[in-house]
Amino acid sequence: MRETIHNRGKQDRPYFIRKSKNEDFEVLGKETDKYKCKECKTVYNQKEYHIAQNDNFGRARLKTTCKTCYNHDRNIRRHMEKNLPPISLECEAGCGRKPPKHTLYNDHCKKTGKHRGWLCQNCNTGAGHFGDNIEGITRIYNYLKERSFI
Repeated sequence: MRETIHNRGKQDRPYFIRKSKNEDFEVLGKETDKYKCKECKTVYNQKEYHIAQNDNFGRARLKTTCKTCYNHDRNIRRHMEKNLPPISLECEAGCGRKPPKHTLYNDHCKKTGKHRGWLCQNCNTGAGHFGDNIEGITRIYNYLKERSFI
């Protein structure tokens, strides 16, 4: 096991070496692990997922979408960049955050690939956490409405 300054138990998690063209990565998990893609819902071996980022111990994690879904979405975003409208003066989700203090990001529909608006990071990731759809937002809305104590 790798020696670290931190001792949180994570360094004992299993990992394997995954080779790429330029370097080798220590990837969390086992080489035989399978994951379900959050987009297409298909189960693939870990080799079908891009490396995402490293944890505190230098071991890589995998993206949550398979290579095919990730590359498809990336190509949509690249094509969209050529035809984007000018960045708005504030977050279009209504929170009121404004650049340059807050960067605005291109929010797009995963199904159609069309630009929906310019959102701050909080609004963009918030919408994504609830599924980027009306049903997900409605579920959290109903939850808050039913359990508010005001």
